[in-house]
Amino acid sequence: MQGKQKLPHTLKERGYAMIAGLMATLTIAVIGLGQAAPQVAFESQREREAELLWRGQQIAVALQAYQQVRGNQLPNSLEELVEGVNTGVKKVRFLRAHALCDPMLPCTPGKSNWRNVHRFDPVISEMVQALQAYAQKKQDNPVLVSRINQMLGILQQHAAQVNLANVGLGSQTGVQTPSLLNPSPTDPNAGNNDSAFGGLKTEKGPIVGVVSRSKDRMIRTMLDIEQYDKGLFFAGGIVLAGGFITPFFNGTQQTAPPVTRCPDGGIWFPDPSKPSGGACFGGIKPVDRTPKANQQSQ
Repeated sequence: MQGKQKLPHTLKERGYAMIAGLMATLTIAVIGLGQAAPQVAFESQREREAELLWRGQQIAVALQAYQQVRGNQLPNSLEELVEGVNTGVKKVRFLRAHALCDPMLPCTPGKSNWRNVHRFDPVISEMVQALQAYAQKKQDNPVLVSRINQMLGILQQHAAQVNLANVGLGSQTGVQTPSLLNPSPTDPNAGNNDSAFGGLKTEKGPIVGVVSRSKDRMIRTMLDIEQYDKGLFFAGGIVLAGGFITPFFNGTQQTAPPVTRCPDGGIWFPDPSKPSGGACFGGIKPVDRTPKANQQSQ
């Protein structure tokens, strides 16, 4: 019987070379995918964040519209905004069902996964402080500052107050400073709270607004707020975030007004006092991806 023929030495070398080349190609591909993964995750978060801001703006407008129809009352849930209310011969709906889902977290269709914010919730006072600080930074834009003061006036009705005589939020508002400590004893709603939060009791019942339950850091900043669970979307509020253009900054119209896009994103605010006729606000800044723990240790 004839023995098995041995492959020529050169063919063996070619086979080994092909295997080595294939392994090298696979290794490079794996490394490439590993390097691309953070960028893919970043872009995914950025897209979901933009959707979060848009849905949050829709919720803010819907809450205000509900108030107008219901004699200044607020709903007890977002689902009420979707279901609508009867006004004479027709039913008015204020919110589309998709806005019930916070896109930063898993959600069951038709059910809200936002955290409802009630009166005296500490996040309201935090938002008031963020609005104050932002207004101070934007003193050269009177149109924007005026809009922020309107938002402050809305939120101050729901934030806890401290008894500091003649101490106000600033020259723009003249309202007592919100605090995370205790509600004013003169507030008729001070004793109607039924859940404690860091020494401050938060009301149940009607919702002032909503925040995300995600504690991740934002890519954009919303009034210099960096965490999703601190960005409050509230009745009458206008979302002011770098790189995000809302059609509602001049009011609650349902159609977008003409908007001049700024070079780096953001919102164009008309201002007749400026030679250009307005000024850009916002814009996407370079993102520092260093974990906060590392930043503090440096």
